[in-house]
Amino acid sequence: MDRDPEMCVVALEKKAKARLSNLDIWNEGVEELSFTPESLAACTCIHALYTFPKPQEILKKIYGWLTPGGYGIFVDPGRPVRVLDWQIAIGRQMLKTHGLKKTLQVMKEGKEVSKQNRRAAKMQATGTFWVYSHKEFCKSVENAGFVIEESWTTFRGISDLVVVRK
Repeated sequence: MDRDPEMCVVALEKKAKARLSNLDIWNEGVEELSFTPESLAACTCIHALYTFPKPQEILKKIYGWLTPGGYGIFVDPGRPVRVLDWQIAIGRQMLKTHGLKKTLQVMKEGKEVSKQNRRAAKMQATGTFWVYSHKEFCKSVENAGFVIEESWTTFRGISDLVVVRK
């Protein structure tokens, strides 16, 4: 689910390419959704919680949807995005593995991604988006009721990943 119609189009294209028949794509925000309590076996939430005005409420909502013993995977960027740092790291890796031509092509195609990442960094800096440490993220997840099975930082230390169970 995503409230951005363009993201849903991309997801539908990926679904078709992978020939998936058991995947639904919904153009809705999580705030508007309502599942029957304890009806989902698992849930993933990737780079979205930090954008909500009240992320703790979203975590509690997801907790309520999961069946007892259900699993969740949450990945979220809690520290400010350093766009130039990312571009340099990705560029170096691309050069090593794919050469100059492919690297330039990917960088050109990724301009919109970089633009959105700069926007997110500004919103983090102004307090519009949630900024937190790994420890604070884990505490928020636990406060929603989840038991953390595993946790670590990822994406060059910017994001946190937790595998949780209800």
